[in-house]
Amino acid sequence: MDTTLQNLNKLLKDMSLDPEKQHQEVINEVCLKRKNLGKPEKLKHLAMRVIISNGGLYLSRVANPFAVLPNTLVQEFLKFIMNEQKRVLGSTLIPLGLQEQFTILLLNENLTIFDDSILPKNSDQPNVAFFEHAVQNCPKVSFFAARDGGYDNWKTLLGLDNYLYSEVPLDILKLQNLRTLRLTTSVCTEEFIQQLGQQIPRLDWLEIVLLKSKLSAKAPEYFSKMLCLRGLVISTRGYGESVDIELLVQIVGSIPNIEVLSLAECPVSDNDNWMLKGILQIFFLEEFGRLYPNKQLLMISVFVPNFQQVTWPQNVIVEEFGIEGDVTADEILKVLLAMPRPPIRMVFSDVPFCSVYGALEKFGPHLQSVTIDQGVESSLGLDVQLGKLNLINIIELCPNLEGLILSDPGVQMEKISLNDARLLNLPLDTFKKWKMFDLNECFH
Repeated sequence: MDTTLQNLNKLLKDMSLDPEKQHQEVINEVCLKRKNLGKPEKLKHLAMRVIISNGGLYLSRVANPFAVLPNTLVQEFLKFIMNEQKRVLGSTLIPLGLQEQFTILLLNENLTIFDDSILPKNSDQPNVAFFEHAVQNCPKVSFFAARDGGYDNWKTLLGLDNYLYSEVPLDILKLQNLRTLRLTTSVCTEEFIQQLGQQIPRLDWLEIVLLKSKLSAKAPEYFSKMLCLRGLVISTRGYGESVDIELLVQIVGSIPNIEVLSLAECPVSDNDNWMLKGILQIFFLEEFGRLYPNKQLLMISVFVPNFQQVTWPQNVIVEEFGIEGDVTADEILKVLLAMPRPPIRMVFSDVPFCSVYGALEKFGPHLQSVTIDQGVESSLGLDVQLGKLNLINIIELCPNLEGLILSDPGVQMEKISLNDARLLNLPLDTFKKWKMFDLNECFH
């Protein structure tokens, strides 16, 4: 019998059940059934489900039945398996004992993208077998991303306080067609960098971890051989292992065609030292502008803690500009006006909202994203007086906004009435470009 929500009360009375208690139980059951039904799967996904669930049948064959699959279809298989594991906790689409073998069948010689974030995992550790197989059998790989670390069989470990950094294995250099290489938790040795420049001449994007103890004054010379390198993401911090600023500037300056740089956090650290990151970036900016005034550079993000003084070089532009602390609108505007081009994203951490409004009055039209973040003081539980945030102010001052993120759960917001004239007078297309609106439970 098809029971609708409108008929539930009548049904419950007819069954002589406690209406208030049973009503909610039945509603929950109906909602669960509807959720489980969802949208019907595409025929392609149904076929994938049948193939994967019968994966054991293919393991005993002499010839790999998936050897001819193009890379696009291999990626779809891998993403389907990953999504199924996320959707159904403990999914048995592939028996645990067969996951590794079946996945290796998919990683054929047509593979061009190796991304360990979409490969099956049975634990928090990466599966070294996938890496070893790809290096030996997937010569067309042009995009390699190992974000989970540990791809050296855990033989070479460098201990830093409570963290273990694995060195990048030289075996990766067998992938001669690499264009993008992302190694965000394994340390690059100088030997690896030297050979990378020699053996992978067409590499154009590199994300690596650099430690002071693993570099010498020859490092810039090795980076200078990377003629096609366009983008560089460097994680430099590791509990006293930060690379010298002068050496870091020389490394970036030595790359002939560098266009984009990001000085990222060290991803294995559980204590992001914003102050250290910000000071390092400021020193880098000033030194780079002084030593390489004719070399244009785009920095993905620059963070200024407690508003350290910075002399902004005219050859460096920034996409995201973050500031922290009790600063005035005039102090913010002084730095923004010194930039050769306004940023398109801004992050305000523990900045009084009156200062935020003042900065946005002039630069709001340039922004695509605004984030109100939790700074060091508020994260430590200190009393930070920011005032109350008015969302309409932000929306009016940033007409080209695509995203507004309030990632500080302690933000106090002004109440907005649905009859507020400013809200009613907002143009209908105000939110047309919006892609992200995250209040992060900021309903105080």
